[in-house]
Amino acid sequence: MLAAASRGKGGSMTSKTTSQMMTVAGIGIDIQHIRQLEQAIERQGERLITKVFTPEERDYCQSRPHAAQHYAARWAVKEAFYKAVSEQISSPYRFVDVETKLTPRGKPTLVLHHSIGEFAMRHKLHFHISLSHSGDYATGIVMAVRQADEDGEGSKIHEGETAADSCQSWIGDGMLS
Repeated sequence: MLAAASRGKGGSMTSKTTSQMMTVAGIGIDIQHIRQLEQAIERQGERLITKVFTPEERDYCQSRPHAAQHYAARWAVKEAFYKAVSEQISSPYRFVDVETKLTPRGKPTLVLHHSIGEFAMRHKLHFHISLSHSGDYATGIVMAVRQADEDGEGSKIHEGETAADSCQSWIGDGMLS
């Protein structure tokens, strides 16, 4: 239950719950043209799909009418995740390490695998996501929040930790061009 929102040290917004403080660590948003991703899948087939989407994501998308819009929304969440945490991540990760799953009630959640999951746990990062598709476009938004320590300070990110370079170079490979 959210009790209050206030400005923390350095002007960052924090929200106080009955048991903990949370600080927004980053926000990312992405929009994906559905047909563009559909054409990339047509050109590259399984190579693209298996490199970007987990088996569970692939099963979900393929089970839905208009699979491309579901793939595009999940692509947008992966891109939004990168934007939300790019200044904080020190180790490379793969797109399949960032997975969108639905709760039994249909709410999208983010599941992180391997080194990116370990990084998030170590730095007390939690994520809220939303995805949508309408017409020609799909969107995804990710908000990263950091659980504050008992003194009210968020988990520290060490200076010099940079974006996931291998992910950025893969994005720059023109997979969707």
